[in-house]
Amino acid sequence: MAGAPQDIELVGLTKRFGTVEAVRSINVRIPGGSYCCLLGPSGCGKTTTLRMIAGHESVSDGDVLIGSSNVTHLPPAQRGTAMMFQSYALFPHLSCLENVAFSLKMQGVGKAERHEAAHEYLKLVEMDAQAARLPNQLSGGQQQRVALARALVTKPDVLLLDEPLSALDPFLRVRMREELKRLQSELGISFVHVTHSQEEAMALADLVVVMNDGRIEQANSPREVFEWPASVFVARFIGDHNVISGTVDGLHEATASIKGAGEVRFSLPADGLSVGDPVDAAIRSDKLRMVPVGSAPAEGEAETEDGFTATIASIEYLGLWVRLGLDLPGLTDFRVSQPDTAFFANSLRAGDRVRVSWSSSNLHRLGADRKHIH
Repeated sequence: MAGAPQDIELVGLTKRFGTVEAVRSINVRIPGGSYCCLLGPSGCGKTTTLRMIAGHESVSDGDVLIGSSNVTHLPPAQRGTAMMFQSYALFPHLSCLENVAFSLKMQGVGKAERHEAAHEYLKLVEMDAQAARLPNQLSGGQQQRVALARALVTKPDVLLLDEPLSALDPFLRVRMREELKRLQSELGISFVHVTHSQEEAMALADLVVVMNDGRIEQANSPREVFEWPASVFVARFIGDHNVISGTVDGLHEATASIKGAGEVRFSLPADGLSVGDPVDAAIRSDKLRMVPVGSAPAEGEAETEDGFTATIASIEYLGLWVRLGLDLPGLTDFRVSQPDTAFFANSLRAGDRVRVSWSSSNLHRLGADRKHIH
């Protein structure tokens, strides 16, 4: 690598396809030497954003800055970036070594020098022993490693990855996830990685950029995004959160009392709230207390705690955890996660009535400003 890691900054970046805005005036700075994941559902604009950074897609409005350079209108080869495509796009008639060396050949690098560099990067991804093989003689994971080596051999300032793990089986996906993080740490360059997998983004990223409908909903550390989602969309998309909504019907000193659907009631700090205001809040599914109706209160539960009574609609055994879906009018996809030992101690079944409660300190008001953690 030549020089210090380069920041990437997107300023008012917009992409239109005809009358459709695929990316809508987004602003974000990706610190140099960090691992950034662009996360969101299909059609949210994340791949289009990646392609604009790479120069494979023109920019309608705004700018792409890499380091101190505005690269918005530069061709891909002059940006200091390399792209690893979802399909890997290896040449079927070339060996692994020749695939990795190909871009250096196009740059006019001599055969001995480019082959030496190709061997070096194949070693980096633990594929040097397969240097003479053709792509069709490799597994999917091995092909991915060769594609990685080919992208890195030009020593880019930024590596761009378009859903690189989506074609792999679950076991190999976890292994390659670890390899990507190791490589990024060793090389010290910025990786920008597009994914629709929340688990993948949480495991890999220093910076998670959650996108929806061409906009950035939230950009922060994985912990910040998971613990304090910024919107209803982020809370639902990240998963393991329940969203409850209601209207403020009372203010008591520093606390707002909120009435939700049916019998649901909850409370939040009153900062900035007035009677009649609509409120959305999120709570993690593992922060809920649940006991059968008629049993003693859950350990630590106080009489005044927020909560409701509901019916168990579904039970999913997930090994260490059991996820229970609850049926209550006005609540959508409300779930409780319990450790397997706690669940089996209660012998709950679908159709049972349960009391669900939580500590108000575990409830997070959506859309409210908060100081970021570090």
